[in-house]
Amino acid sequence: MEIRITPLGAGQFVGKSCILIQLGPKTIMLDCGGHMGLKGNDRFPDFQLIPEGVNIDLLIISHFHLDHCAAMPILTEKYGYDGPIVMTPPTLAIIPLLLEDFLRVSESQNKREKPYTREMIHKCMSRVTPVNLHQSVMIDDDFEIIPFYAGHVLGAAMFYVRYGHQSAVYSGDFSMTSDRHLGCAKIKPLKPDVLITETTYGSSVRNSKSTRERNFLKRVQDCLSNGGKVLIPVFALGRAQELAILLETYWDRMGLTAPIYTATKLAEKANEYYRIFTQWTNEKIKQTYLEKNENIFDFKYIKSYEESNPNINGSEPMVILASPGMLHGGKSLEILRNWCSDEKNLVIIPGYCVKGTVGAALLSRPKGEKGRMKFPNGLDLEVNCTVIKISFSAHADKNGILSLITQCKPKNVICVHGDIKEMKPLSQLIKREFKIPSFCPKVNETISIPTQSRIPIRISRDLLKNNNTNNTILTNTNNNNNNSISGTMLFKDDKLYLLKGQEAIEMTRLKKFTLNFVETMECKGIHLHSKQWLLKIQNHILSKNTFIKEGSAKIIIAEQQNLIKIKGYSLNIQIQTDKIILKWSYKDEDLAMSEMYSPQKRYLSNVDRFIPQRTEKQMDLLIPPKRRTKKKKTKYNNNGIKKDLHLDILKYELLSEFNNTNEEENSKNFLQYRKNVPKNYKSIKDQTFKSEKKSPKKNKKRINTPKRNSPRRISPRYSLSPLCKKSEQLIKRSQNTKIRKFPTKPFRILEAPGLRDDYYLNLLDWGTKDLVVALGRSVYLWSPTSSDVTKLCKMEGENVSCVKWIQRGTHISVGTEEGKISLVDVEKQKIIRKFSDHNKRVGRISWKCHLMTSGSKQGRINIRDVRSKDSVVSYQAHSQEVCGLEWNQDEFLASGGNDNLIKIWSMRKIDKPIGILSDHTAGIKALTWVNNNFLVSGGGTRDQTIKCWSIRSMSCTKSVSTGSQVTNIHFSKNSNEILSTHGFTLNQINLWKYPSFKKITSIPSGHTSRILFFAINPTGEIICTGAGDETVRLWKMFPKPRQQYQKSGLKLSNNFR
Repeated sequence: MEIRITPLGAGQFVGKSCILIQLGPKTIMLDCGGHMGLKGNDRFPDFQLIPEGVNIDLLIISHFHLDHCAAMPILTEKYGYDGPIVMTPPTLAIIPLLLEDFLRVSESQNKREKPYTREMIHKCMSRVTPVNLHQSVMIDDDFEIIPFYAGHVLGAAMFYVRYGHQSAVYSGDFSMTSDRHLGCAKIKPLKPDVLITETTYGSSVRNSKSTRERNFLKRVQDCLSNGGKVLIPVFALGRAQELAILLETYWDRMGLTAPIYTATKLAEKANEYYRIFTQWTNEKIKQTYLEKNENIFDFKYIKSYEESNPNINGSEPMVILASPGMLHGGKSLEILRNWCSDEKNLVIIPGYCVKGTVGAALLSRPKGEKGRMKFPNGLDLEVNCTVIKISFSAHADKNGILSLITQCKPKNVICVHGDIKEMKPLSQLIKREFKIPSFCPKVNETISIPTQSRIPIRISRDLLKNNNTNNTILTNTNNNNNNSISGTMLFKDDKLYLLKGQEAIEMTRLKKFTLNFVETMECKGIHLHSKQWLLKIQNHILSKNTFIKEGSAKIIIAEQQNLIKIKGYSLNIQIQTDKIILKWSYKDEDLAMSEMYSPQKRYLSNVDRFIPQRTEKQMDLLIPPKRRTKKKKTKYNNNGIKKDLHLDILKYELLSEFNNTNEEENSKNFLQYRKNVPKNYKSIKDQTFKSEKKSPKKNKKRINTPKRNSPRRISPRYSLSPLCKKSEQLIKRSQNTKIRKFPTKPFRILEAPGLRDDYYLNLLDWGTKDLVVALGRSVYLWSPTSSDVTKLCKMEGENVSCVKWIQRGTHISVGTEEGKISLVDVEKQKIIRKFSDHNKRVGRISWKCHLMTSGSKQGRINIRDVRSKDSVVSYQAHSQEVCGLEWNQDEFLASGGNDNLIKIWSMRKIDKPIGILSDHTAGIKALTWVNNNFLVSGGGTRDQTIKCWSIRSMSCTKSVSTGSQVTNIHFSKNSNEILSTHGFTLNQINLWKYPSFKKITSIPSGHTSRILFFAINPTGEIICTGAGDETVRLWKMFPKPRQQYQKSGLKLSNNFR
């Protein structure tokens, strides 16, 4: 059996998405789109490439973008496809609007190239069946589809398709990061045979969302302040709403008055559907709609272009959001013609533009070049305005695609819907990281993937219930069959069933026959007293089969017949003069075998009128079996020491001689036979005689030196302990060695709306009492004792980039994006001092007593004594941004930079580094000190290693590959372990043993994005992780700190004379 995948479009290019997949006899078409950069019939897939004799059984549309749905009417009305079409309800509602708009634009460009009519659109859409998320839809027998949330745009879905034992997942377009109106894609670990994924940004990693938003808003405001106009070509659905929300909130916060227009009726209609399908948006919009009954798509500052009818050729600054997003026609191209000649104006392209469109041509132009420009569609324009691209595309980048593979766990990967330059490096990375095959097929190239055949068996519910109760009773006698299920297998109508016996009889209408077994155990020369042996067998059954104690079965003894019956089972045990007869049916065979081959029955065949055999191996048969008693649970106190231990030691120390004599006397009472004397036996006389002959020579001293690394043994006569050796061993054995359990999930999750997804920020820290969190421009305190949240302060006009508690005290230093640092008094909830030491973002702050050390995006490090006003030392530490700063308890400061270097600084000579460590291949944010002499660091995405450095030799002593971006690292003194948090690809928490760096455990964090922020409570037990998914999670990770005994202030030597 094999799965065959053939792209009819989107093979090694973006656009015209159309994939054929064959699962057994079923053929499914995944999407049916067009290419907006081509003309005529070349815009649509060539359906004549479908092999002869292959009939399409199902058409799946992932979302409403034209490159995924534009060719639907051609397939149904021109090529006669009349099978089922499935899509989500929002996609079904919005696709007709887009198809009619596409038809209108096509007619305006060339009436002869009319792809289809409006009647064809309506007929095609009437055949669509809507499906909801996570809804299992059976198209046919063993033919199932399940949609999953994909983000990207409203209603976008990933589809799981299964026929028989073959399965596939089609991603469509998806996004693994949430935005202002949609959530991130989520899918179960389905383990399909193949994953077909888009690779639009397959080999690129985009900047964080907050960085892009900040750059976008700054560019827009700068252009407006200079008297220019801003054109933003957008897709009418998706990015138009995202950027409209961003501009609306910014205008409201900054109090701007420049008008914003949406130059598309389609976007206004789409907003109505966003109001209808609010449940498909993110959690923030849902809560706003449910709690406040407000809709975020009711804009205050954004107006309709057609209703306002602004003068676009006037001098008034304005912002216009116009479609289409690739500038291949429509209103956006019309406004570009009017504005492109003015140098003050700005064009921001936020999405992907396929080759052949005006947008792609503008982006391919060399930076700074101005003048006449010819476009592929024949346009010739004077382009003097500024054209930039700030990607707000809702496609997943390289990290997002790899994260989807991690979630889905496929056996093979097919890369489509991407440029070949993006696809090939990604495909090689997938093979290397996940050890699975990956393919990049061309159009009309078929990939065959072999699959293993599996035979499905239908198991009845009654059999499963019976297996959880009665059947597990029988498996208790054999530990190897704990996961087995016993039943009757039936083959009927080409299907296999596993049923209870009665169910199989009813289904086949056969007569029931019972097969019984009889086994006789002879006991020659032994007179079996009936009552005595009946009681023995009863006790044995009770001790071996716990289900009888629980009341699910009862033992019935018939003394007159010398018979034992177990109610509910067909097992009978009858005792005669010299034999025991067992009778059972086939279903109770396990119970009968447990009685027939039990250890207490086994020695009956080896006895000879109670005369023991004269061999060593059979001596233990004379000793009666020990009575099984329940082990008493040892009780321990809070310190893990056995209770009543002192009584045991007193008995042993005071009555040791008495106990020894009793043991010797008791040992004489046992009947024992002396073992045969071995051939090489030597008497004591022979040994002493020979030892006297080999006396050491005189005048020669022999010194026995212990081996190296061997533990030093102290003779008991020189021991300082008042107890003997055996008592000390008793104390050691009594200590309770508890097995350490690691958390599998956080014990508390805190919502942190606005927690930014930026690798260079540090927005969490834990002081002596409270946890400080920076959200946007505000700083909050969370109390772990009362769970109260207090707003500490708010920065004016700038976002917070880092927070750090002072080591001792109630002050917090707050760094901002503009390079300013504020010192906040927590008790007074007031900013007491402000410093303007940096010109750019302050991403890291570290305290050394009263010295505040800060690192900025410029690569500079400032050390300021906060006790004085002007005591500051500033120097250029790195060529790029300072990512990590960490003081040790001595005099050394370690700094990690985005230039892939670690520098070690000394307080004695702070202007020059005393050492430079350069083995990392990515930026270093994670730093921690171990015992002042060793530094442990973690590298970024390209590096993914943890390294240990010796400060004395300035060399790397240990390097471990983690497989993920290392974002934070911490050395725990409580357990002598290294904890690391990670970003792409697994977002996990790892625990390492120091100094071997052997991985102890790896804990899935539950964060849907990379763990960027880390803090630990003062006792070193609880850690706190924060991520771009806007959650903060608390974990009980480390044991309690060891008790440090304080030295007594009394000088005992003075009390003695």
